[in-house]
Amino acid sequence: MGYYIAVSPPLKDENTFDAFFELLLSNNIVEAYKFAQGQDHTRHKSLFERIVISIHQEKNGSRRAERATLFFGLPFSSEEETWFEDFVLNGNGSKLPGAKDSVMVRRIARGISSADATVLNRLKGESIGGLSWDYVRTGIDDALPK
Repeated sequence: MGYYIAVSPPLKDENTFDAFFELLLSNNIVEAYKFAQGQDHTRHKSLFERIVISIHQEKNGSRRAERATLFFGLPFSSEEETWFEDFVLNGNGSKLPGAKDSVMVRRIARGISSADATVLNRLKGESIGGLSWDYVRTGIDDALPK
């Protein structure tokens, strides 16, 4: 990675490109995101989805929570917002563990109501200490300006 940062050689070979991105992804989720943004449209979307997959496939624990918090708190472009929600609600990412939860987290971070996303209205989740997504959703929707 140090060589790439210092020299910035072209990553023309697909295997080299993938290996570099995986290394970047495992070390720094924000840098992986920034790197993905610098790619052409098709590759940007593909790398963006790989980031989402990597977060959801990470074992539960503090590392996953930290990476998810960093990623879901980033200022996505409007196009990335669409990619994200489509990928985790309707696309290949919909079967990932916690996919719909991540949409709720992202909406909470952005202060956006979940009322318009019918798939999220069906999200019940586990009640933890008397709290569930229904309780959280109601509280947020009540707090948002009408």
